[in-house]
Amino acid sequence: MIRRILASILPRSAMPLARNAYALAYGLRDWSRPVDAPVPIAPAKLRYRVGAIDPIDYLAIGQRCAQDIRRAAEKSGVHWTALSDVLDFGCGAGRTLVWLSGSGPRLHACDRDEECVSWCQANIPDVTVRVNDPAPPLPFEDDAFDLVYAVSVFTHLDESEQDAWLRELRRVTRPHGIGVFSFHGASLAKQLSPENHQRLETHGILALPVRGLWGLFPTYYNTFHTESYVREHWTRFGPVLEIEARGMNGHQDLVVLRKETN
Repeated sequence: MIRRILASILPRSAMPLARNAYALAYGLRDWSRPVDAPVPIAPAKLRYRVGAIDPIDYLAIGQRCAQDIRRAAEKSGVHWTALSDVLDFGCGAGRTLVWLSGSGPRLHACDRDEECVSWCQANIPDVTVRVNDPAPPLPFEDDAFDLVYAVSVFTHLDESEQDAWLRELRRVTRPHGIGVFSFHGASLAKQLSPENHQRLETHGILALPVRGLWGLFPTYYNTFHTESYVREHWTRFGPVLEIEARGMNGHQDLVVLRKETN
């Protein structure tokens, strides 16, 4: 709550300093009350960037997202242990990735946040993690992955960015491979003002600028989608196999798409 209030009133120039101070305070709390975690846990300033700075919440969310991705794959007829290569697009500090490490397929990941990538490279074994540019292309060959997933990535991009990344993720996915992506659906759209809710219903997508990560990303949004928009517009990757309300961490909606051919 305090973080949201500060983000709403502080000028753009003050946001990096305020963000670092908040993360430093949580880092001291980590030191005084260490968590006995079964997996590596990122430092507070990196956890802040994915909206779950509390270490217990951070661990629980990552574990549930990993379970939901595996479950979505299995429901689509893709057995996790039979996969060869999986990509975590927008991995951040590995909140989900760390729970999938060592589970069968070769894991790859990328993010435009160099500090998060460096932490993953140093702390998550048996995973190839690379920095990507804010816009395509990715540093991967065509048809490189059986499955690509993105947790809370399309929830923070505007429409043109999403279109570009859907096409690019399709490029790096093998024929008949699948994409598992989360989005802000109807249940979360209830928080919108009547005016913004009407804009969402009219256009199918609504990207609202977010202040909290100013100074870290040039642009950052809270983006909402209608189910009909996702079914019609995200065919840039491939046809929709399933949409599950609150299917990702019991919070965001989850969509599974399949790339049919090149």
